[in-house]
Amino acid sequence: TFAIAARTVIARGDVTNNGSITSTSGTLNMNGSAAQTISGSGTWTAATSGYLSNLTIDNSSGGVDLQMPLGIQTGLNLTNGVLSASGSGALTIGTGTTVTLTMTRTNGSLSLTPAFNLTSVTFNAVYGNGSAVPQITTGNEIPSSFNALTLNNPTNGVALGKSITLKSASATVSFTNGI
Repeated sequence: TFAIAARTVIARGDVTNNGSITSTSGTLNMNGSAAQTISGSGTWTAATSGYLSNLTIDNSSGGVDLQMPLGIQTGLNLTNGVLSASGSGALTIGTGTTVTLTMTRTNGSLSLTPAFNLTSVTFNAVYGNGSAVPQITTGNEIPSSFNALTLNNPTNGVALGKSITLKSASATVSFTNGI
């Protein structure tokens, strides 16, 4: 078992999990200078089995290819590069439990289509980093229906790339900066 705990692990190469990786509040930062993969037959465990607390994609030199199932519990940061999937690679965003999950997108993106498990989850989408980031059009990183969603890009705004649906009369959407 490898425990990330409340730390950040910066991976400059591939990550192969053939054992058990736990992350109570830690972050796996994929920060390579060439294409990277996340693969293996092992387990990820945050508060829920199959999940990693936080994942950062910061690889503009080929991106990151997800080759095993992985869920994100509280944070997905798309800083630079593309997160794709091949083989058995599948991404689930949210655990379906009461938690706040923040997706931050600066210059990265998802080419895969994730499954969203957002029942009881407050989903925050933050675009840009406070610097001069061009307007961002939402993509696969944003759910089509949700209970709570916050959109924020303090620099040049966010354009919705698809329709969104509020799940109930009590669902909320907040537009904070640059929308």
